[in-house]
Amino acid sequence: ERYTDTLLAWRKNPIAWRIISITTDYVIGKDFSLTSPFKPLDTFIKEFWNHPKNRMDLRLTGMCDELSRSGDLFVLLWRNPIDGMSYVRFLTKDQITGIKSAATDWETEISYEVGADPGVSPDPIVYISPDAEGSEDSQAICLHYAVNRPIGALMGESDLTTMIPWLLRYSR
Repeated sequence: ERYTDTLLAWRKNPIAWRIISITTDYVIGKDFSLTSPFKPLDTFIKEFWNHPKNRMDLRLTGMCDELSRSGDLFVLLWRNPIDGMSYVRFLTKDQITGIKSAATDWETEISYEVGADPGVSPDPIVYISPDAEGSEDSQAICLHYAVNRPIGALMGESDLTTMIPWLLRYSR
């Protein structure tokens, strides 16, 4: 519900939109790049970053916006078995119906359940994390980044969460 509220506020309230925009401008800055002094790794980074299926320069703003707006960023890395390249895709917070953690460490996330899509499959889809057993052989893994996460919580919270009541009052 909070995710829906913040998404709606971001879409309809110019102040909410600007708050997220300012955060993204601050985090991303004018230019953002990754390099490595280790030549093979630097080559891979450039290939990954500029691959037509990734286009990371075009995704950075949206990624930062989503993390600030929802408090969570769920990144799927799909591995192409032919050339070993990973392709980046995303899940939204409202698609996640469950997070399974390690039995002895709740901070070690093992898998993420995505609600069933009646048009595709009646069963939920489960994506595993890099910490899950057998992840090295998986075609896709899911990475979860969270901000504003209270201790003991599995999900983060939006930068707008505390402002929603005030933004609603202002819009009236």
